[in-house]
Amino acid sequence: LFKTVIAFSPGLLTRVDGHARGRVYLAHGEQDRVLPVQPTRDIFAPALRGLGFDVKLRLFQGRHEMPAHLRAEAFDWWLNPQSGSDLAGTAR
Repeated sequence: LFKTVIAFSPGLLTRVDGHARGRVYLAHGEQDRVLPVQPTRDIFAPALRGLGFDVKLRLFQGRHEMPAHLRAEAFDWWLNPQSGSDLAGTAR
C-alpha cells in the first residue's frame, strides 16, 4: 500500500503480505520506557530486512521522544530515496 514508511518508536509489526517492497525508517530511543527498544532493534528491523525492505534504523540516547535532528533526517530520507539503508545505524 505504501512505498515508504517512517516509524518513530514503533510498538507493533503486523503480518506483511504481498510482493512489493519499499523503504522503512525506524527511530527509537534506547531508554524508552513506554515502548522498549528491543523489539525494534532485534525483531522489527531484521524481519523487515529479511523480507526485502530497505531498512534504515536509528537508535538514539533518549526516551519516548523524537529529537529534532532525527525528525529532519527522516523527512530528508523520505524525500531523498538515494540516502540508502543502514540496519545498524545509531544517532547520538
